[in-house]
Amino acid sequence: RPAFSPDGNHIVFSSTRDHEVQPHSFFSFAVHRTGNLYKMNADGSHVQRLTETAAWDGSPTYSADGNTIYFYSTRTGEARLYKMNTDGSSQTQLNKKGPETVAPKIYNNKLISTSWETNFGLFSLAKTDHETGETHLLYNDSIDMLNPYVHSSGMMVFHGGVKPKEQASNKTGFPGELLTKH
Repeated sequence: RPAFSPDGNHIVFSSTRDHEVQPHSFFSFAVHRTGNLYKMNADGSHVQRLTETAAWDGSPTYSADGNTIYFYSTRTGEARLYKMNTDGSSQTQLNKKGPETVAPKIYNNKLISTSWETNFGLFSLAKTDHETGETHLLYNDSIDMLNPYVHSSGMMVFHGGVKPKEQASNKTGFPGELLTKH
């Protein structure tokens, strides 16, 4: 999930380039990865490593002003949201309790992310400065919602959908349809 800076000059992305890849313990079609965040010029030059963890740092996204990068990390043992300056300094954990959260995005001055308790759902930290804590943005017990993308028109698309009836072909727990809009 690479992301362009608002001015289009840089790309921030997660990569396993400095780590050994291992089989995933739950999804047979995936691998467990340890990865960090990197930034490069939009032409691919000047790659700079931004994070240094033995966990996974992923799904980076820029703030609207381009001064902050939001991402998630499993460095505490749980998936939590973080923010940092664009040079990798001042890495700060944003949500220390509540459901685990991944795939942050900025929409309408709100940080939204995928979260899970019993299902995957979309959650929001009420302000981008995160003073008021977590509040539900969208959630439905019968729908899994992962990796949101919100267009400036307000249209949201996400991976997931209505949970399928369990059968032999979907016992891995991989949720729903390929793409759902809400």
